[in-house]
Amino acid sequence: MKKLLLILGIALLLAVSHTAGAASTKPKLNDTLELEGNYKLHLESIDISSLERSAVLQLRHGGVLDEKVVMSGDAFSLYDGQALILNGTLSSVFSGATGNLISIRDLVQYDKETGAVILALDRVNLFIPTHPTVNSKPPTASIDLKQGYELTLMAADDNSDPKQIWLQFTRGGETIDERIVSLGDSFSFYDGNSLIANARFSQIFQGAQGLMVQIMDLNQYNRATGEPILYLDRVILEI
Repeated sequence: MKKLLLILGIALLLAVSHTAGAASTKPKLNDTLELEGNYKLHLESIDISSLERSAVLQLRHGGVLDEKVVMSGDAFSLYDGQALILNGTLSSVFSGATGNLISIRDLVQYDKETGAVILALDRVNLFIPTHPTVNSKPPTASIDLKQGYELTLMAADDNSDPKQIWLQFTRGGETIDERIVSLGDSFSFYDGNSLIANARFSQIFQGAQGLMVQIMDLNQYNRATGEPILYLDRVILEI
């Protein structure tokens, strides 16, 4: 009986440890990321006035503890006093018609007292809308795929170098994956560990109503089997 209780106790401890920080691993798309220990990473502003784009990032805990101006492509660190709390890399600064977006890679949070890693995220997006509300997208900004998936052009930036687009992949109204893609690059979308679609961003140009984006060689794969179920040699999306 004692041995059985010990095994159950260890299993319960592992289950609790596995779920620690789970609420922070899928942040919502806004200007602030909730971290462990009531810390917050806040996107204060974005500067897109030059080719060397930058963002002002703040570490908050009640008030502002640290603030950095970070250039696109640079690594950054944020501190609470002398204690390192957060570091990561600002991989992209994106300007769209409805707002500005940054993408952060390899974001790591450290415990203030011990310095141990308590949170690690491979990718975080923070967004500042340029209007009080973001209107719904026109139909030409999205394409319906099989198995209930939808590919949407959220924004297009033809002033950046290289030119970039922001794509969102949804199923049943839920965001499954999203990417910032540079002109000429290939991209893939996953649902969990399953590859669902891949394609290449081949062209961006000014249309009659707005920016038009051309995507080439769009392949979709069955979520359950991985078999190809759809191929489109060219897709035009407009925003």
